Amino acid sequence: MASWAYCFAVRAGFPEPVEEIQTLADVAQRGLPAYLMLAERPDPPMARAQAGDSVLLCTRSAKQLWCHGEAAIAVVPRALHATPSQVLDLYGPTHDRWFAELRDVRLFDRRVLSELTSEEHDAFVSGQAYVKRLS
Repeated sequence: MASWAYCFAVRAGFPEPVEEIQTLADVAQRGLPAYLMLAERPDPPMARAQAGDSVLLCTRSAKQLWCHGEAAIAVVPRALHATPSQVLDLYGPTHDRWFAELRDVRLFDRRVLSELTSEEHDAFVSGQAYVKRLS
C-alpha cells in the first residue's frame, strides 16, 4: 500500500486549511463518507491512489510542513458529476471533479512532516506541489 501527503493550501472561497481538515474529520466522525477534492485537471495527483492507501493531512506555514492527521482511502478516487452532499458546504457545487473518499480520519497534535526529502520539502513549501506519493 502507498502513502501520500496532501497539503491543504489557502484558496479563495475555501475554509482555512486547518478548518478544512477539521471539517473532514467531523464528517467522518458522524459516520458519513468524507471526501477530499483533488486538483481540477483530467488526471489529478492522487488519482491513482488505491483503497487502503494512507493520506497524511498537511498544511504549510513559514517554510514548514505540518501534519495534522491521517486518513485512509476508502475506494479508488474518481470523477463525480457533482460534489458529494457530505462535503457540499465545504467545497460548494462542482461538476466533473475528482474526489477521494476517506475513512478512518484521525487528527492529532500537529507535528513537522518529516517523511520528505529536502528537495520534496522545498517543492511543497514553495507551493510547487500539494500532493506527494511517499511510498
